[in-house]
Amino acid sequence: NVGPALIDSIRMMRMLRLLRAFRIFRGAKSLRQLVQTLLQSLPVVSNLLALLAITYFVIGILCVELFGPMCTSETRDGHREEVSMATGLLDRCLLVSERD
Repeated sequence: NVGPALIDSIRMMRMLRLLRAFRIFRGAKSLRQLVQTLLQSLPVVSNLLALLAITYFVIGILCVELFGPMCTSETRDGHREEVSMATGLLDRCLLVSERD
């Protein structure tokens, strides 16, 4: 019968075996430099990702403000309900063609 303490110690030994993979970085100087360069570039990459997220957010707000009315339709009782983008575009095209 195997006790839980023995199972825990076996798991710990397996985790320690994973640490052997990090010995590669000591031997390969170019690989170590590559990893250090990647770690040093993380702040710059995070700034770029934050700028992209803000840009997508602003573009999303503009698109909802500009094209949001195309995705709603007025019901018979005066309420507005959301419709699909395709239906909204079709309605918009039909309205424009009826005016001309």
